[in-house]
Amino acid sequence: MREYPTMTWTQGEEDQTAQYGVATCATALDEDAIAAATDASLAAGATPEVLVEVLLLTSGVGFHGLHEGILALRAAVPPRDRGPDELRSRREGSSTYWQRFEAELRGFLDGLARWSPVGYEAFFEFCAAPIRHGTFTARQRELLWLAVDATPTHRYLPGLRLHVTNAVVFGATRQQIRETIDIAARAPTHTGISAHRAAG
Repeated sequence: MREYPTMTWTQGEEDQTAQYGVATCATALDEDAIAAATDASLAAGATPEVLVEVLLLTSGVGFHGLHEGILALRAAVPPRDRGPDELRSRREGSSTYWQRFEAELRGFLDGLARWSPVGYEAFFEFCAAPIRHGTFTARQRELLWLAVDATPTHRYLPGLRLHVTNAVVFGATRQQIRETIDIAARAPTHTGISAHRAAG
């Protein structure tokens, strides 16, 4: 297993990383903004490995449709039993992180584990990969996720509340949270991607 050192970022580098995450997020797809954010991040000293880590972290925005779909399904088909406690206990344990997650999205983890144990396992594996092997601190990850959830074309309030709470728990200041929301507010307009580009 490759070990990644935790990186120490200046506020400017953190801001640039958040701008890259917002520009490349599925909620703000804009070819010119992606190219500009890539160039600016590389010029600021980010490596391709760090930028891919950002992409892995921000691509979790796709889970929000899964969250809301499972919650709607639970409302339509209320569970009649306790569900897959052993599977959930093994993955979630007594982690306060997952307890805060559950407080914002009550019933999502149970519904996913109940109706798709394979999907539940895949959700945890995907979420864990950049955390286990990445270079960002917990505070930096939470601010990045906050930026994506706060973009004007997404505005996912359950994630926004969760990531503000977690960012504070992991040491973020009010100013850092405000700056992150300001970066999100300047997200590019979602213009889409016109065609697949050939790799250079």
